[in-house]
Amino acid sequence: MSIAFVIASVVGLVAIPVYLDFSTANDTLRSVFDVGALVPLFRATAFGRAIVDLELCFALFCVAAWIALWVDRPGRERRSVAELIATFGALLAAAAVLVVPGAAGHAAQTSPRGLTLLFDWLHLSAGSVWLGGLIGLLVIWFTMSARVRVPALSVLVPRFSNVALASVVVVAATGIGEAINHMPAVNALWETGFGQAILVKTGLLGAAMLIASGNLLRSRPRLLVAGARPEVGEPAARLLRGLISGEVVVIAGVVFAAAVLSSLAPPPPAFALENSAIATVGPGRVAQTVTHAGYVLQLLVSPNKAAAPDSFALRITRNGQPVSGANVTLAFNHLEMQMPQQEYQLVETRPGVYSRSAPALVMVGRWGLTFQVTPKSGPPFTALIVDQANG
Repeated sequence: MSIAFVIASVVGLVAIPVYLDFSTANDTLRSVFDVGALVPLFRATAFGRAIVDLELCFALFCVAAWIALWVDRPGRERRSVAELIATFGALLAAAAVLVVPGAAGHAAQTSPRGLTLLFDWLHLSAGSVWLGGLIGLLVIWFTMSARVRVPALSVLVPRFSNVALASVVVVAATGIGEAINHMPAVNALWETGFGQAILVKTGLLGAAMLIASGNLLRSRPRLLVAGARPEVGEPAARLLRGLISGEVVVIAGVVFAAAVLSSLAPPPPAFALENSAIATVGPGRVAQTVTHAGYVLQLLVSPNKAAAPDSFALRITRNGQPVSGANVTLAFNHLEMQMPQQEYQLVETRPGVYSRSAPALVMVGRWGLTFQVTPKSGPPFTALIVDQANG
């Protein structure tokens, strides 16, 4: 077990800086082998600083865990003070390692930050216990002789099953909480890349839980009675190995999906505006007429291109007569990326026609155009139109 941990920790210590090297090379358009030029850039960005901090925290965890394994004496009836302190230090270091990804990722950028950071930490902690325990059982299966394998698994598997069940519940609950916190609308789950990655991750997690139920319902009961019925012990151990191997592979897929998820930006809160839109227009020049709140609204956007000086005009009529003297503002929200809202006052250029020219569509994609109209007589109303702007 100690050798397996040393190997895993060395792999982790090497993999983290290699990942940072590849990421920095991709961002700076350099070769991954140009290490001399890349290393000074590792802490040039918030992402790079976070990965460097992760490497330092992981290195401290490895040292603390190595010390805990070195002072551990399994043969003792009671643990010594040194063993307890070393174990507590290793657990604290592990907890610190799991804080870094959330502090550098989406959790720290989503309000309420305290709650999202807690969800993220619990999610990672429970997942680490689940996956780490499965790998530990596989290590025990392959390193122990057949004579002691079944007795050892008969003790360990029932205990780990309880821990794994609690971990799965925490992973699922915190995952749901994070999804609710990040998703401004339900349709964002299938209409955005971030939401689709969540669905893939959820599907893989469901598959892993299905495999885990096989261990809970078949392997565990047989190993519990293996002491009284030795003939069922070895077949149960082989079944356990197969199910755990499949479970580890699927959870590795969950980890990969989580890595993809961390590289995608969650949909902005403005995404939810799309569900209340009265019309969808674009791409290209817009000339659209809609009826809303008892008014006829005629929208003109030209040329409707991103990063260009576009002209926006809204003609408002009621019962065939132009509505003059209204106060009209136009707010712009990008529906696919978090960006500051822009708001402009439209000027009445002709009776009932309100217009403004501005380079408001600063990026391609879907924009929410929110017209807030306050007529001289009558209640104010809001009209939202979704516009697709291309380059």
